[in-house]
Amino acid sequence: MKNLFLIFVLFASVSILQSQDYIIKKHVFGSSAQTASNSEHVFKSTVGQSTAGYAENEDIKLFSGFWKETLSTINLHSVNLIAGWNIISTYLTPINASIEMIFSQIVDDIVIVKNNIGQIYYPEFGINDIGNWSIYEGYQVYTSQSITLEILGAVISPQDTPIDLGIGWSIVPYLRSGQMNIEDAMVTLTDDEALVIAKNNLGQIYYPAFGINDIGNMLAGQGYQIYLIKTGTLTYP
Repeated sequence: MKNLFLIFVLFASVSILQSQDYIIKKHVFGSSAQTASNSEHVFKSTVGQSTAGYAENEDIKLFSGFWKETLSTINLHSVNLIAGWNIISTYLTPINASIEMIFSQIVDDIVIVKNNIGQIYYPEFGINDIGNWSIYEGYQVYTSQSITLEILGAVISPQDTPIDLGIGWSIVPYLRSGQMNIEDAMVTLTDDEALVIAKNNLGQIYYPAFGINDIGNMLAGQGYQIYLIKTGTLTYP
């Protein structure tokens, strides 16, 4: 990314300017037609000319030549990964869904990433069959050491995000930011008598037909392997 140097000139005579609108954190600017961000700001492309003052609506604010998403829509989800295999997901819709971008900060520790249908991201060999992160899937990730994956994005409304599933094994995401007992979380699948078994990354299981629940609560950041005997839709309460 090309370095971009900007000089902000504030005009005291423009009464509508607020000082907090010009608290700019480092490492947030990108060249034209690109998105750059840190944990506090997201900027999307240059407008082409500087602006003294700002205009806004409920979604975006224009000032000093940049479009800026409102901060309230941007959240950070830190997902802890152990050395070896992990099954992960997030309750956010990533700002940049590219698999390369999501894992860019920890790419040296990523060996391989696999999605639900076996497509892979293998950074050492420049292979990316996955393309973009899907909020409807969980992912298997193999790391060389324990590391934290940080994802920036907007919070998903889990009750408004049905996940359609086919027969057999799937890796499903957990879309809530707080814990929920797996018996309550997967009720749409058990009520439909579609779910046979669910497993977490530790190999613990939820086997409703036999009343077995070693998993307990589903956790934010975790993905889960499930087996269905018929097609079903998982909708979190």
